Amino acid sequence: MAVWEWSDGKTSRFLVKALQSFSRISSVFVILIGVAVLLGWVFGLDFLKSVLPSSVTMKVNTALGLLFSGIALQLRAILLSQAVTCSTWYKTLLF
Repeated sequence: MAVWEWSDGKTSRFLVKALQSFSRISSVFVILIGVAVLLGWVFGLDFLKSVLPSSVTMKVNTALGLLFSGIALQLRAILLSQAVTCSTWYKTLLF
């Protein structure tokens, strides 16, 4: 039984959609932070190099890690939603 299934085996579509939306929104947020920090390093803008004004600056490799993590999360959400759609269509076709 998957995490999003109830005890009777029915899938909560609302919960799945909510988690997919959260995944996509958080991935966009992470991508924007990574891009902002990289732009701060490219153009020498100190206020973009750190997430909070009083904190230490984020390094370029950390910003790249955030950027790639956000892209991977976005791609995973897209591929997972397509897989669910394809598997639902496939099950409907067979049964």
